[in-house]
Amino acid sequence: MSDTLANALVGAVVTTVTAPIVPGAPLVGGLAAGYLQRGDRTDGVRVGALSGGLAFLPLVFLAVVFGGLLLGLVGAGPPGASLLGGLGVAVLFLLVVVGLAYLVVLGAVGGWVGAYIAAETDI
Repeated sequence: MSDTLANALVGAVVTTVTAPIVPGAPLVGGLAAGYLQRGDRTDGVRVGALSGGLAFLPLVFLAVVFGGLLLGLVGAGPPGASLLGGLGVAVLFLLVVVGLAYLVVLGAVGGWVGAYIAAETDI
């Protein structure tokens, strides 16, 4: 496992753990990954974005589980079988796309800041 992947995994864990209590948690995870990367700012952006992408995986898992439970509870059947099922799939898809963009973009910004802090300060 490369240092970039390891640092991105650390950032993803930080994002996942802090998400329930910290608004903008992907910034924190990206910052941690970018700081650990200790490269230039483009390396920080890359590892921060990767961190956000990896933090997206638990979100997809939860969306699939809870989306399936919700469709089962309302008796929607297969996703295309009813208007409710089709709308549910559309909303779920929209949430997934917005969630991915949110995590990756904020992770990249946090990675840039983390790389800046690592390079320009003595912290």
